[in-house]
Amino acid sequence: MQGIQVITFEHLGLQNIQQINEDSRDSFMATASFDSRVIDGQLIQKILHQFEHIMQQLCLEDSSQKMSEIETISTADKSEIWSWNSSVPAKVNAFVHRLIEDPVRSHPESPAICSWDGNLTFRELDALSSRLTHHHLAGLGVGLEVMVPLCFEKSMWTIVPMLAFCMNFI
Repeated sequence: MQGIQVITFEHLGLQNIQQINEDSRDSFMATASFDSRVIDGQLIQKILHQFEHIMQQLCLEDSSQKMSEIETISTADKSEIWSWNSSVPAKVNAFVHRLIEDPVRSHPESPAICSWDGNLTFRELDALSSRLTHHHLAGLGVGLEVMVPLCFEKSMWTIVPMLAFCMNFI
C-alpha cells in the first residue's frame, strides 16, 4: 500500500517524516507531523510529494542507478515552475545601479525595499549605498579586481552593499 498521510502536530514546525507501515517489500506509508500554525499544509504536501517522487526512484529494481541520476524534481513540479516563469520580462540593457537612479529622482519617497526587518525608500537606499561606497569601501582597499564576498541573511540590508559595489565598481 503506497500512500502519504499528513497529521498536524502540537510542536513547532515539521517534526519528522517517518516510516510507519511496511506491508510488503514494494511499499511503505509515511506520516509527517507538523504544526499548521507554523507550516502551511500545502507546503507539507509538496514536501511529501517530493519525498515520494525520490523514494519511488530509489526503490526501482534497477540497482545500477547512481544517486546522481535521481531526479529530485518531479514532472508536476517542473510544470509548476515553468508556469511561474511563463512570461519572461523584456531584457533591460542597463546596470542595476543605473536603474535605481530614475526612481531616486522621480519618486524618492516611494518604497524601494519592503522586508521583514524594515523598509527603505529609494532616497534612503541611495543615501545608504552612496555613503557605504564613498566613506568605507575605498578606505578598506576595495577596488577593481578585488574579490569581496558578501554573506547576508535575507534582509533589507542585503541590498545596500550590493548596490554600493555596483555604484563604485561598475
